[in-house]
Amino acid sequence: VSSMQALGQARRAILSGECGIAIVGGVEELSLISLQTFLKLGAYSTASEAKDACLPFDSRRKGIVLGEGAAFLVLQSTRSKASAKILSYASTNSCYHLTDSEPEGEGLYRAMNRCLLEANVPVDLVVAHGTGTRVNDPSECRAILRAVGNNVWVQSIKSRIGHTLAAAGIFNVVSAIMQARHGYVGSTLGLQSPDPGCLVKHVPQEGLKTSVNHVLCNAAGFGGFNSSVVLDVSMSRGNNE
Repeated sequence: VSSMQALGQARRAILSGECGIAIVGGVEELSLISLQTFLKLGAYSTASEAKDACLPFDSRRKGIVLGEGAAFLVLQSTRSKASAKILSYASTNSCYHLTDSEPEGEGLYRAMNRCLLEANVPVDLVVAHGTGTRVNDPSECRAILRAVGNNVWVQSIKSRIGHTLAAAGIFNVVSAIMQARHGYVGSTLGLQSPDPGCLVKHVPQEGLKTSVNHVLCNAAGFGGFNSSVVLDVSMSRGNNE
């Protein structure tokens, strides 16, 4: 969640005039400490086959898989060839548990709802936090259903790149921009039998060739932290810079 919170802080600094341009992003490297932490919590995937390793929203899901990588964005107040525009950002704290998600997803719902109210646009896609754990996925889906209903496509990119922890939020944002640029919305890889507690509008496995204008991205982290951002990605179509 920290890289998305950094995005929110950078946006706030630009809007307030504190700075005119900001470079914001996140980096995560695989480490034994991170692996041991999730193993100790019982949250790491126990799947024996790679294709089943990380299955967000699926009834067969067995936990997270760690990923590593880095992603950065340049933010500034105006630019004629921008890839996207941040319409709104919100951050909340669930104050529920150090590591567990709140069952009804109240904190994440409040973050999404604040974003949607400020942005005041219909969203075409939700790039979910979607970790693949037994507790997080239904919690987030309840929050999504409450925030946008069941008529907005939902995906998790962690089925493809794993959980990049500190960088996960910014990866969701970059993913939203790239999908809009190419006119293709990817699926939650491997999702075959959605959990009864995760009955949002899942992107079909073959993906969708479609135009995307507005995207809601989520991120969450230990300590009850939640962040959401609404992006206007319509300007990204055909922009290969």
